[in-house]
Amino acid sequence: IKTYRQACRLAWKLRRVTGLTKRSLAEQAGLYASHVTDYFSINEARRELPAKHVAQVEKILGNTVISQWLAWQADLTVLEELRAERKRA
Repeated sequence: IKTYRQACRLAWKLRRVTGLTKRSLAEQAGLYASHVTDYFSINEARRELPAKHVAQVEKILGNTVISQWLAWQADLTVLEELRAERKRA
């Protein structure tokens, strides 16, 4: 997975509820259906899923692929975060 869009598309592909439609996801997440179609489009020119909606979308999809990709891009691991937190305390 090299791009944010690819992470979003993989999250969609691995959704827990296989019968979930993009329209249903939009309704459950309080998003516009046409926007949700863009978020998971193969077309790089389409709008991307805004960060403020990632947690809700992942909750509905039943996976954390997008968050994991974002953490990987930041070279952030759980262990690094715990170490940093201990240093701050």
